[in-house]
Amino acid sequence: MKLNTRTKPTSLKKYEALLQRLRPNHPKLMEIESKAAREMYGYEGERLVDYHTDFLTEDFTVVYQLTLKLRSKLFQMDTVVIGENGIYLVEIKNNKGIVTFNTTLKQFSREDGENEVGYRYPITQVELQRLKLEHWLQLQGYPEVPIYPLIAISKPSTIIKVRGDEEEVARKVHHAEYIPKEVLDLDRKYKSETKLPHEKIGRLLLRASSEYNADILKEHGVLLSDLVPGIYCSHCNRLEMVRGHNTWKCDHCQKKDQKAHLQALADYFLLVGPSISNSQAQYWLQYSEKSSITRILRGAGLYHDCRNRKWWMRR
Repeated sequence: MKLNTRTKPTSLKKYEALLQRLRPNHPKLMEIESKAAREMYGYEGERLVDYHTDFLTEDFTVVYQLTLKLRSKLFQMDTVVIGENGIYLVEIKNNKGIVTFNTTLKQFSREDGENEVGYRYPITQVELQRLKLEHWLQLQGYPEVPIYPLIAISKPSTIIKVRGDEEEVARKVHHAEYIPKEVLDLDRKYKSETKLPHEKIGRLLLRASSEYNADILKEHGVLLSDLVPGIYCSHCNRLEMVRGHNTWKCDHCQKKDQKAHLQALADYFLLVGPSISNSQAQYWLQYSEKSSITRILRGAGLYHDCRNRKWWMRR
């Protein structure tokens, strides 16, 4: 059973909004473009692996994109496959070219023909996830659940090399299309006398999961004043929407759109925070009629807190 479907991560949505709003001469533009590209690349790799793990949903419970809290700290898992005999933790890597696992130095690197770049050692990463999930499950009343960490290389064209213990890497690292077979083999090999309520555990994980919500403006040193306010036209993508009679109209292409403000508000909530005041909305939407802004915010389905005069997103 598949309990959820992988969706575009909030972090990627934030970078997309930031790139559209960031002033073109900002000194961190290239850094942000690079990070946004990595986020998109990672998401595409995860979706490639999902195509293969979906094969397991008939006999296993599969949950995607989990973020759990343990001792006030968050940890993330790409894919969790739960069966009657154990849990299979799948960490996804979307690297192209040649990847090398150095088991002696615990190093991971990628070569693309021009450069060699080092990354966090995936085996250590997924083992830490295993320990955290094991502890989390113990706190929920599930002690001694067998957890098997796996690493999925999303691209079949990626060449995997090993310096050191090849067997250690071969036990855990596989191209994505091999992951279902590895899960099935492990499930047959390590039969448990006590069968796990895999759907129940999956739903428990999903209920406890939260959205990872990093402050990317703070991370990159971007100020609110570095962002371009206003409303983009959905037709020509110009920042030239002005308020007319109960609608917005693009000065460039003359396109009218009553709901053009919704995307602008979504950008604000992604980048700045979960609430907005009337004066902040006037600035962000570039429209200074206080009473009209109130109607716009109310019509957008926001909740008004009279105590601090803020409008909040509804959960």
